[in-house]
Amino acid sequence: MSLAHTTMIPSGDTEGQPSAWAALLSVQKENARLRKLVAENGPATKMVTRSAMRRRVSFQIPGEEDELEDETEEEEEEEEEEKETEDKSDEVQSAEERSRLKKLVRWDKTRLKSLESGLKTLAADKAKLLEAQQLFDTQRTELTKFHEQLLAAKAEIEAERTRSQRQNAADAQQTMNRCKEAERRVKGERRELEGRIKGDWARVVEWKRQLEVDTEKLRVERSRMGQSSSWLVGENARLEELSARLEADNTHLVSQNANLAQTATDLQQENGRIEELLDDSKRAVARIQNKKAQLEELNRELMERERVAQDMLNAVTADLERARGIREEDNALHCFSPPQSHSSPGFMLASPPQSSPTLRSRKRGRAALHDDEDYENTNARVSKKSTMTAAGTTLKLRPRGAAVTRETIAKITTGAPSIIVQRLPLVPPTPQRANSISRPSTAIC
Repeated sequence: MSLAHTTMIPSGDTEGQPSAWAALLSVQKENARLRKLVAENGPATKMVTRSAMRRRVSFQIPGEEDELEDETEEEEEEEEEEKETEDKSDEVQSAEERSRLKKLVRWDKTRLKSLESGLKTLAADKAKLLEAQQLFDTQRTELTKFHEQLLAAKAEIEAERTRSQRQNAADAQQTMNRCKEAERRVKGERRELEGRIKGDWARVVEWKRQLEVDTEKLRVERSRMGQSSSWLVGENARLEELSARLEADNTHLVSQNANLAQTATDLQQENGRIEELLDDSKRAVARIQNKKAQLEELNRELMERERVAQDMLNAVTADLERARGIREEDNALHCFSPPQSHSSPGFMLASPPQSSPTLRSRKRGRAALHDDEDYENTNARVSKKSTMTAAGTTLKLRPRGAAVTRETIAKITTGAPSIIVQRLPLVPPTPQRANSISRPSTAIC
């Protein structure tokens, strides 16, 4: 077996081992030359060549020693046979041939020394190649582990993206349901208020304007919420793009396993890119969480404003009911004149004051029942206001109880939901309508 078969040369690129390859080629050429020399010069040269081959066993590469030992035993047997024929051949050979053979032997010794040094270099290069092969296997194992880590990170990112999409969809659906429920509740309240404030629409005009402003604010907030939803969709698309980039990077890393030196350089670059991508993913998740917290805070604020508006509406409704009860009480205690045409709806035409004992006792009893500061101030303030009808009769406005002031309307309209109060038409009252309005007073008279 030749040296080319016993030496393990890795397939592929042999860059970095020029000395080992050159030594191998030189040994093969030397073996061919020695065989040719033996064929040309006979048994004497063959004996010298075999003795030189025996000296090569001491530095032969492991794996070829056993075969060379077998060849050495065969050569010893052949030498014993050749010694018998050597005496006969020495007589035939001339002195010139012997001198030429001695020169060849000296040249072969010099050449063999250079081959010995080349084989030692070849053995050292082989050890280096084995060490490089082990390093390559180690780094390939590390690359495989890193690839598995990348796949695990990709699966985690995908799960987080799916959970975020489901959570965002559920939050959006809940917000829409709450908005629809609030709209239905507001519509019902609006219909109820329209039936209660037909006679008091003048005091609600300012409130209506404020409610329109609040409705516009709510519309702006809803548009902002829509923009936030579109931003979340964009962030989800960006996460998908990052996942695609991670898959491309994984494919690139797998393709780089063939070259050891290039793989080391590419690993450093890919590590930097992957860290940047992971940082971008973390920042994107943080932005999504911040936006979600802002949306929840806005939703709580809207619910609080709706609650405050509901409380204010309940207060106004109570005030209106109280005013209606007081007017009915006044109608029951006083005797009014028959209804006149062109009178204002919701108010009664007061008859000239009477000074009967019964009326005075009733007034004293009513004053005793309502003897509080709000009632006296309101009565004193409203009793001074009067208007004239077409017939020249004085129309006195005598509401009882605490009046709805501008401060109360301002409190109600601050943070109220989007309630649109329709303006009531100003229709001049007809005699039939006035008669129906003043029906309680006529019944008493």
